[in-house]
Amino acid sequence: MLSHRHLSDPADELTAATTLASRIWTPRTRWHSGDISWSVCERDLSARCPAAAWCHGDTVVAWARVPVPGRLDLQVDPARPDAVSSVLDWFEALPGHSAHSVDDPLRVTVLRDETHISEELARRGYTSEDSGPFFVHLTRDLTDVPEPSVPDGYRLRPVTGVEESGMRAAVHAAAFSRPDRPSRMTGETYRRVMSAPNYRPGLDWIVEHADGAAAFCLVWWDPSNDSACLEPVGCHPGHRRSGLASAVIYAALRQAAGWGAEVARVCARGDADYPSARALYQSVGFTVIGRNDTWQRAGVPSR
Repeated sequence: MLSHRHLSDPADELTAATTLASRIWTPRTRWHSGDISWSVCERDLSARCPAAAWCHGDTVVAWARVPVPGRLDLQVDPARPDAVSSVLDWFEALPGHSAHSVDDPLRVTVLRDETHISEELARRGYTSEDSGPFFVHLTRDLTDVPEPSVPDGYRLRPVTGVEESGMRAAVHAAAFSRPDRPSRMTGETYRRVMSAPNYRPGLDWIVEHADGAAAFCLVWWDPSNDSACLEPVGCHPGHRRSGLASAVIYAALRQAAGWGAEVARVCARGDADYPSARALYQSVGFTVIGRNDTWQRAGVPSR
């Protein structure tokens, strides 16, 4: 018998979701504990984001959240496929979800290897999208990570701690802002990231220049399964095409390997519209091992 509880406090969600992710992680699961920590801590706290966990006794066997209305993120222990229907029942019963139309369907994203989820989605009438953006998962083992080098005038180092949250927020915002969509990253938001239990300043690396940080790579190490997750990686637009992103990735991965990580995983767009990040990761030794699929359905039929 599964118990179910709402996760209205981000700290509770972080604990439940990362506990599950750490316990069941393999390179063939969608969520790493680092992905979850980043996404929970960096999101806009004013935005409503329903979340819940399902447990068997004291063990979390499923976690789900709705980052925007009509879209579901979830992780379910493959040993408990029965929990998938409970999660989808919860998602479909949320206010407004029965009104979603062909133009605005319900959407659920899963890793293609997570067949215990996709089989239930298909049974309920969801269909997998064949077009549009999608993400791939890439991995590399951490033996023999090359020693990084940077051009004259730059230096590599980890951040010192929360006192550098403003600097880290500024270079992140510069890397990810677009004219039509500026980054919402602030020093306060980055301090929340730094407060995550699995955040380690020694794995948050930057390339520094006289005018400030130029590139960055944050690695989340999970010692329970000897894995590492890169999230996020970026470079200031004024310092691109100088090999800085590759160098900072190598520096962070070498540190993670030194602490015991054996494999690293990163996600990047897999479609042809945005190939640059995927190409960067492949150039530093990562190999594509899987991809996300988005399943959709218009409205919720009566049962």
